[in-house]
Amino acid sequence: RVAAAVDPYATLQQGPPAVRVRASASAAAALHAAGRYADALRAYEAALGIEIPPGDRASGRLKQGAGLGRGRCLTGLGKPAEAIRAIRDAIDEVSPTETGLLATAFNALGAAQRAAGDMDRDAIVSYLTVDLVYNAAADEHAEALFNLVELWEKTRNPERARGARHALRTLRPDITLQPLRTWGTNLALRALRPDFTLKA
Repeated sequence: RVAAAVDPYATLQQGPPAVRVRASASAAAALHAAGRYADALRAYEAALGIEIPPGDRASGRLKQGAGLGRGRCLTGLGKPAEAIRAIRDAIDEVSPTETGLLATAFNALGAAQRAAGDMDRDAIVSYLTVDLVYNAAADEHAEALFNLVELWEKTRNPERARGARHALRTLRPDITLQPLRTWGTNLALRALRPDFTLKA
């Protein structure tokens, strides 16, 4: 099943740089979705290594997304410290006008900080950044709120947990508060395929 999703991109690796970046990033997203983090990491790194012509903003954005994908893979591989560094480096490259990509980035940063085990307060700040600043994209905002519910409960802030839960139910009434750890993968795919919809 994964091969069926990834194989079509192999033939595109002979194309021009813009096509190769898209092919590598798309293959990486499919591998990440399947939990094959090491393979996805290599594909994201391949996308990052492709030289693109100056002014190719679309490919540049895909490479920025690949930098975030690289960080998510490192989180999945149990390397949160490396993931945090990679995601922060990627955030530094993103234009302030790319609010959707920044929302995805701060969610990825929050996930890496949570995976570190001792950075819950840092994760709260990352998710609050999405909630308060980069909240225009509903799926990214919902992911941040979901994590805030868990983190506020874990840090014994029941009122804030209730507030985040209410905001999440208002934003996405279809969601039940069950672990939805595939959200980051779904969002990575949606960044590459705008027709992709998040399944709650």
